[in-house]
Amino acid sequence: MAERRSRIVVVGAGISGLAFAFALSQRSSRHDVFVLEGSARAGGNLRTTRKNGFLIDHAGDSWVAAKPAATELSRALGLGDRLVETLPQNRRVYVAQRDGSLVALPDGLILGLPTRVRPLLRTPLLSWRGKLRALLEPLLPIGFGRDPKTGDDEALDAWITRRFGREVEEALAGPLLGGLYTGEVSDLSMLATVPQLAALEKRGGVFFAGRKMSPKGGAVRSSPFIGLAGGIGELVDTLTARLGDRVRYGAHVLRISRREGGREGGREGGGYEVGIDGSEPIAADQVVVTGPAHAAATLLRPHSEPLADELASIVYGSSCTVFLAFPRDAIAHPLDATGYIVPASARTSAMSALASTWVTSKWAGRAPSGMVLLRFFFGSAAMDGDDASLIALARAEAKRVLHVEAAPIVDFVSRFVRASPQPRVGHPAKMARIRELLRGHPGLHLLGSAYDGVGISDCVRQANQLAASL
Repeated sequence: MAERRSRIVVVGAGISGLAFAFALSQRSSRHDVFVLEGSARAGGNLRTTRKNGFLIDHAGDSWVAAKPAATELSRALGLGDRLVETLPQNRRVYVAQRDGSLVALPDGLILGLPTRVRPLLRTPLLSWRGKLRALLEPLLPIGFGRDPKTGDDEALDAWITRRFGREVEEALAGPLLGGLYTGEVSDLSMLATVPQLAALEKRGGVFFAGRKMSPKGGAVRSSPFIGLAGGIGELVDTLTARLGDRVRYGAHVLRISRREGGREGGREGGGYEVGIDGSEPIAADQVVVTGPAHAAATLLRPHSEPLADELASIVYGSSCTVFLAFPRDAIAHPLDATGYIVPASARTSAMSALASTWVTSKWAGRAPSGMVLLRFFFGSAAMDGDDASLIALARAEAKRVLHVEAAPIVDFVSRFVRASPQPRVGHPAKMARIRELLRGHPGLHLLGSAYDGVGISDCVRQANQLAASL
């Protein structure tokens, strides 16, 4: 008799669900995999729009080059010749000051932490007391300054401060790392966000251990980020094209329940039943739930209250971005960086911009000739306003920092409500509890940025690992 094929249903067609379905289809012919997407399009927050000749990535525009999973996926999809690096002449970042002036981050930073003496001594971003405190880091014993009540995990700002001092945390590492997670480093878990720092501390200090990875002078020689020539939407579009009719749109999942024994929907034994709004439920041998943890909690609560409670307790942040396009001659600044970050001390209000990316300085081919495209990031405090008020905030920021008086020729607003997971202190322990609860529900799996890394490549890596395990 022919071996019965296993049916696997994926809930959500974001990057995690699409990457998993593709990886499994490449690895095994024993599974039928289907992806259910409630909306009319795939990709979740990863989306690319073209407007008046400008290429706009709504959310993420790239992935970290040092994390290769997304690069490998792109090559497997035939997109190898579409991979692009950031413009080499602009691989630096500025820090905005309260008066609107810009100061370049010193060379030799790894995750915002100094690894080279000369650039550290030269930077005006730190006082001499702050520089000398940072230089002490290699001499500090493991665990120096840690609160004895703290376990293995601690807040990211506490770790940076006890190793490098308060000034490095406030002026360099804190704004950079907080920007990556659209959150506050006082809340973020060090072990869940940058666990490699703990390993470097044990190797005799981050300063000396990390400098082996630091570029020697000038702009960064290799690109820290990898993108696609047509924007991040190219990855989503190519994945959905390869998966074809295995992706079903407009399939809004209402519930996931366990089936015990019998024969339902053509499936022998147990498994799961996936209830869809306006359609017959789908029987599945295994279910992969992707997307935000709070959405997964809602689906799984009738099935497992303890698991749903753990998922619902994962905190998410909201944010919005505003794109403004100008003629190049409207901006006197050389725009010789990928953009700038704004430390908390330099923000004039809760609705101030957190950072800005100079898109056309970061990537080639994002705007018509003679034009520039700028992107401004705002936190949840700015979310209550309408698009016009957000555009006004971005224009005010462009005037404050870049002295732009002209009106933008293109503007574009994107909002992300409860879209950025915040892995807080205790997140590794929470994940251990979630994995233990999942053991009691064989065939049920979770994928997404809330669990083990928030970046595009982190999601692809998790998808590959799950596909390999099946």
